[in-house]
Amino acid sequence: MKSVPEQPSSPPDPVPLPLLINRRSRRGREHFQAALDALEGAGVALRVLGPAGSQAHAGELIDAEVRAGAPAIIVGGGDGTLSAAAGRLAGSGTALGVLPLGTGNTFARSLGLPLDLAGAAEVIAGRSVQSVDLGRVNGRGSSTASPWASPPNSPAGWGRRPSGGWACSPGR
Repeated sequence: MKSVPEQPSSPPDPVPLPLLINRRSRRGREHFQAALDALEGAGVALRVLGPAGSQAHAGELIDAEVRAGAPAIIVGGGDGTLSAAAGRLAGSGTALGVLPLGTGNTFARSLGLPLDLAGAAEVIAGRSVQSVDLGRVNGRGSSTASPWASPPNSPAGWGRRPSGGWACSPGR
C-alpha cells in the first residue's frame, strides 16, 4: 500500500475578537452595520457584545472579557466611550482596538489612526499593538489625555508619550 504524504494542517481560525459599539450614540447606531462589514471585510473574526444599556453595563461587559482572557476588545465610539474603555483596560494586558465613531475622534486622531471605518478595520486586522500612556483624573482613566503635557508637580499618571498603531494597551 502506498503511503500518502501528510498534508500540512490549515492554520486555526483566528480567535474572534469581542466588539462593543456604543449604539446609544447616533453615529454608533447609524454606522453599526458598516462597522461590522468593514471589520469582516478586513478578515477580522468577531463576537458582538451588547448592546450595553449604559456606560456601567458596557464596563461590566469589558470586565467580563478581560476576566475571560480576551487578547483585545474592539470598541467603537467617540472619545467618551473610548476613554471609559481604556480606563477599564488599563494594566489588564487586554488591548483596545479603536473604531473611531465619534464627532471629533481626538484619541484616534492623536495616535494617527485612520478615521474611516475601512482604514481602521485594516489596521485592526493587522493586530499590531502599541502601548500608550493613560491619564487619570479623579481616579478615572482618560484616553483623551494624549495631548496633555506633564506640568511640574503633576499628579501621578499624567503625561504624554507619542505612540502609534491600531490599538492601545493602556499602561496606567
